[in-house]
Amino acid sequence: MQSDAIDIPSHQHVRDTERRAYMRVGFVGLAHCRDGHSIKAHGSIVRRPGQEASSESDGAVTETLRHWSEIRAAGSPAEERAAGEVTAAAYEEFRPFFAPDDWRVYAATLPETARRVDEGELLVAVDERSEVVGTVTLYLEPKPSSGHWREDDAVFRFLAVRPDRRGDGVGSALLDHCICRARLAGKRRLALQTTPPMTVAVRMYEQKGFHRDSTGDMVAGSFVLQGYAKRLDG
Repeated sequence: MQSDAIDIPSHQHVRDTERRAYMRVGFVGLAHCRDGHSIKAHGSIVRRPGQEASSESDGAVTETLRHWSEIRAAGSPAEERAAGEVTAAAYEEFRPFFAPDDWRVYAATLPETARRVDEGELLVAVDERSEVVGTVTLYLEPKPSSGHWREDDAVFRFLAVRPDRRGDGVGSALLDHCICRARLAGKRRLALQTTPPMTVAVRMYEQKGFHRDSTGDMVAGSFVLQGYAKRLDG
């Protein structure tokens, strides 16, 4: 899939907090989009590992980048399989919160990416060693597996980060990519469903401007799903 990113000067339409995040993590891909533009991370936003942050560009960032990664569509069956493995590994910690039979059914869907590829955009974060360290599936239109409750929304599902890469900003970067892709597609909202035990993810969603939308709530056995959405046309 070709990227919809366009290169424009890195200082345009980039909030300072987002610039700090991308300097710290070192991602290339869609850093942020606003007013119909997307920005391909480059210049002062992303630097290679070992290059210190400059006080001229952002005095709040002083550490050396440990990783350099790219966010894009899964490009091969191997990356699709790896995305499934990352998803299964990332969600394993939530097993104790759900009834065993319910979890067994849900867990069987986590490594299966074929339907996500067919019906949505299976995105991966790939590190400097070409290893998949994170993944998310974005649905720009309602599909049987998308979980849409409003047909005009974009929806994302299966946001996951490899456990040994947590804390590096991978999940945040994947979510920013989804926001960009949805804006570029002309969507007015980006929505998701999550569960109360996923407290770290919920905190990230709220920090990025997502708010509760109870019309997306549902209960499936021991799974209590809560709807969240972010307006993209503001």
